[in-house]
Amino acid sequence: MLGLLAAHPAIHAPAFVTGMSPTQGPVWPMLFVMIACGAISGFHSLVGGGTTSKQLARETDGLRVGYGAMILEAGLAGLVVLIAAGALPWDAGASPAAGSLQHLMGPGGGPILAFATGFGALVDALPGLTAPMGLFFGVLMINAFVVTTLDTSTRLGRFVLEELGAGVPGLGNRWGATLVTVGAAGWLGASGGYDRIWPVFGATNQLVAALSLLVVSAWLVGLKKPRALTLVPSLLMLATTVAALLWQVRGFLRDGQPLLAGAGISLVLLALFLAWEARGLLRRAGGRERE
Repeated sequence: MLGLLAAHPAIHAPAFVTGMSPTQGPVWPMLFVMIACGAISGFHSLVGGGTTSKQLARETDGLRVGYGAMILEAGLAGLVVLIAAGALPWDAGASPAAGSLQHLMGPGGGPILAFATGFGALVDALPGLTAPMGLFFGVLMINAFVVTTLDTSTRLGRFVLEELGAGVPGLGNRWGATLVTVGAAGWLGASGGYDRIWPVFGATNQLVAALSLLVVSAWLVGLKKPRALTLVPSLLMLATTVAALLWQVRGFLRDGQPLLAGAGISLVLLALFLAWEARGLLRRAGGRERE
């Protein structure tokens, strides 16, 4: 943030590009499944329920932790947007100039290189620091995010496997569950299998988010407390996820990717099942209120 204030870069990006990306699709619903964090995320719901909740001294501490995490993530998101829009030149031509955002995002580059280069350009405005130093620290910061995310993901995988495999020899203890979790992740990484399933990760993640909100809504109904705060977002996430999956399935079928198309259709059916469960929840809630 200090580098941003010191550099005071001009905004190079246009105020509006398009509401329809030729590669990613329309802003709605695709934006809300491509950004696997932010206001709601299935992964973060699992983190909050399985890890963060165990680290709090009391339930009310969750208000400060949740709000603080939201503010920090929003600040980081704003920094990333400003790096893309101002710290790096914008060249949307057929042959982007070297060092521009489009060039850094092209073949041989990617989001990590673009972020680190823009981060370095901002740090270069601070006394005693240079662009290469900033680039190094930018990459290091991203690596820290990745390492901590992998650690948390492994722990969550172990929790889930232990619960699902309570009656299965070897899975009901932390050693067996950890071995299976790490082994599966290692196989996906070494075989390149993650590349084939990654396109449906975002929609899967947001489907888990909708399920998490639905579970909380059911809990609130059981306590006879207001549930609109969680039930309405749950329904919105279901609608968004189904729309995104249908768009993706259409593209997978067009591109001859039956595996991803099948996974997408399965997720659509799961989303419809969740919608049916939500309908039952609303009917039960209405019946209790009339009583």
